[in-house]
Amino acid sequence: MPEFVEVQRSKPLWVVAIVGGIAVMSWAMFIQQVVRGQEIGTNPGPDWVVWLLLILGGITLPVFYVYVHLEITVNDSAVTVDYRPLTRREIPLSDIESVTARDYKPLREYGGWGVRFRENNRAYTVRGYQGVELQLKNGRQVMLGSEDADALARAISQRLP
Repeated sequence: MPEFVEVQRSKPLWVVAIVGGIAVMSWAMFIQQVVRGQEIGTNPGPDWVVWLLLILGGITLPVFYVYVHLEITVNDSAVTVDYRPLTRREIPLSDIESVTARDYKPLREYGGWGVRFRENNRAYTVRGYQGVELQLKNGRQVMLGSEDADALARAISQRLP
């Protein structure tokens, strides 16, 4: 049976605007103070601070935002959850007791989207309100956010021993 792969990216317009605004402000400050030599404000910071802001807000943040995504792969031995570049987890199929596609409440159940930990529960979500809940044999639960929860649940269930 071929691998099942789902890749999710979340790029809501309001977050793009915030990240873009921070990047533009970082570059503008750098150009004004370091390139043109015109100090910013009445109590300007040193050039190394402007360089640091450029590196963090003008380069690192936008690159990180473009790169971050959730990739869920199901093969004949495991479910791999790769929340790049933050974390990677492999769940052997032999550790899974049950699989349920369901609607969930990210804020109420897990405190939001992203990589979340609550008691014996883990969640790997990007957006939306649908996912696949894995009940593991050790009593823990793992929620996988999905754009097609039924297909993901089916791919996992078909491979369970």
